[in-house]
Amino acid sequence: KALVTSRTALRLQGEYEFPVLPLTLPGPKELQDAEGITQYSAVALFLRCVSASNPGFSLTDENAAIIADICTHLDGMPLAIELAAARMKYLSPKMLLVRLQHRLDLLTGGMRNLPPRQQTIRHTIKWSYDLLGYHEQRLFRCLSVFVGGFSLKAAKAVCDAFDDMSIDIFDGVTTLLENSLLQSVKQEEDEPRFRLLETIREFGLECMAGSEEQECIKNAHASYILSLVEETSLESKSAEQGQWLSRLEQEHDNLRAAFNWLIEREELEKALRLGCALHWFWEMHGDLSEGRQWLEKALGSNRRASEPIRARALSIAGELAYMQGAYDRTEVHCRDSIVLFQELGDRHGIAMNLNILGFMERSRGRYEAANALREESLVLFGEQEDQEGIIHSLILLGSVLTYQGQYARASMLVDEGLAKARQWGYKYVIGDALNIAATIAFFQGQYATARCMIEESLTLHSTFKDQRGRAYDLSFLGQITLLFERNHSVAQALIEDALTILKELGDQRGIAKAYYRLGCVALAKDDFKEARTSYMQSLAILWEVEDTWLIAAVMEKFAQIALAQERAVWAARLCAAAEVLREAMGVPLPPIEGANYEHTVSSIRTQLGEGVFATVWAEGRAMTPRQAFATRELVSVQQEYSMTQSVPKVIQTYPMGVTAREVDVLRLVAEGLTDVQVAEKLVLSPRTISSHLRSIYNKLGVNSRAAATRFAFENHLV
Repeated sequence: KALVTSRTALRLQGEYEFPVLPLTLPGPKELQDAEGITQYSAVALFLRCVSASNPGFSLTDENAAIIADICTHLDGMPLAIELAAARMKYLSPKMLLVRLQHRLDLLTGGMRNLPPRQQTIRHTIKWSYDLLGYHEQRLFRCLSVFVGGFSLKAAKAVCDAFDDMSIDIFDGVTTLLENSLLQSVKQEEDEPRFRLLETIREFGLECMAGSEEQECIKNAHASYILSLVEETSLESKSAEQGQWLSRLEQEHDNLRAAFNWLIEREELEKALRLGCALHWFWEMHGDLSEGRQWLEKALGSNRRASEPIRARALSIAGELAYMQGAYDRTEVHCRDSIVLFQELGDRHGIAMNLNILGFMERSRGRYEAANALREESLVLFGEQEDQEGIIHSLILLGSVLTYQGQYARASMLVDEGLAKARQWGYKYVIGDALNIAATIAFFQGQYATARCMIEESLTLHSTFKDQRGRAYDLSFLGQITLLFERNHSVAQALIEDALTILKELGDQRGIAKAYYRLGCVALAKDDFKEARTSYMQSLAILWEVEDTWLIAAVMEKFAQIALAQERAVWAARLCAAAEVLREAMGVPLPPIEGANYEHTVSSIRTQLGEGVFATVWAEGRAMTPRQAFATRELVSVQQEYSMTQSVPKVIQTYPMGVTAREVDVLRLVAEGLTDVQVAEKLVLSPRTISSHLRSIYNKLGVNSRAAATRFAFENHLV
């Protein structure tokens, strides 16, 4: 018996192959602490090699994640790990990771007693590359354009750009596999998938650039990706939606590479076509920021695409901006899109933009405007017998009426839209319809019905891998669990899971609502400190995204906390200001909140007495929401009672020697206000506010607004 190491199989009778795979690596989502990452062989080798040249280095929980990233960038290749570890004698882990963006230039300086080909990574890969035939080398260069992997179909599409590619793609791929320049990726589908390790791929890109084939190869790659995405977009609403979404997920890095190339070459027509075809993937996968960034970059170019594709791209950019709470950009993009669609006579495009603007107006609490926009879009879709558009308009109109308290009509519209969605097989819409139907039931206290609907919606969104829809369902399910089952721990876990996803998506409105619901869980446990913290985190976002309905809800929750802490004056002002806000929006309290709210107001009235209550309530109604919040705790408990019981006023003292005026500043800073905004609230100059902040920092021994805010929360100053 003989044990032979070789870059290729010997192809001798009786030979048994044993592939030597890269060393094991920690996954991107695994907990990366000092103890956890040492179990992976790539990390263990790296640490052993580092200790040989830099014995003073030690692995800690602080640098563990960076070390894991370094090993991942090196693809778990032993020689690459050894060469990189030697650089740790002069570089910090963070500096080494940055320099690995150009790893071939860094991974040099191997042991002198090794063959030259093993002294640098570039020489090692070049040695294998030089042993290939001419056609295999050319195929290798072509395949290096793929990021994250490719199929045989994709390889053929790129290679077909060369009329003289005299090699069978399957045979060529097999040769590269046998020469250890390519890896086969395990997957369940029938179609095999392959990838180049990133270090090897970087070498391939160098060879491609040197052969003057780069433009042809990258154009072919971008064209294939565009064709794939447009084909997928046509199937995005079919029963196989989940399958197509999974296909795009595994091509995610290739999508980015194609976008980069098209914008770099100013192929804006193709870039915008790619963006328009990808918009549903961005929404469901949660890449809102990325999608919006690509579209706005292409739209902002000096070169212009055709008006139809530009109008569509503007509409999608507006929709993505809405989802992130950037309403100013939503309005600009959608209005510009409407102008172009009007010039083109495209009534469908106009109706789509009206729906997006209707969403925006609903979120701002402008329900009458939202209704008008939805009614107009419904008419336009109806004229064209556009079933998909009609379904969307029915469901969205129902959502507006839900928040206006018109539950019967809202339910009728949503049920009609849901029935049509089921009839036409628009499964991707069914989840949205179920969520709104559940909201109608929830607002009326029908928790069991709401739960069944949300669970069906969650199943659909999970099947389609719709991360945004799934997160909304989890968050909502947590709130239902809290009220229906009174299970605080399960409710909190569900909402925290949703919050994690929403933060990854960058969905600001969703994040604000999740924090609001976490506040409700804490309030139900009488954990006022945690409730206040969650509500403040929600409110900081709500001011930015202008979600007036939720702002009013947060104000009423803060009033409950204030009342429990015997601060009835502030509670009264909050409820009164929230009442005005709801009146302006034309929305009533949901029935499930009615009894709780009436109890809160009644308790405030009892604590203050009729005369003081009337005075303070009138003061609150004259305030904006921000003004009502700014008056919080400006008087102490004893001073508040002096309004009704004439007890002597007590001078309030604060921890760490901060003054009453500094506390006023600190409270507004904790709300997220800038120095200028704080100055405006307190009728002071920005310079004076800066002086107060310096004094606060000195007294507290901190140097940031975040640290000062944390002090304020911990000491119950806000």
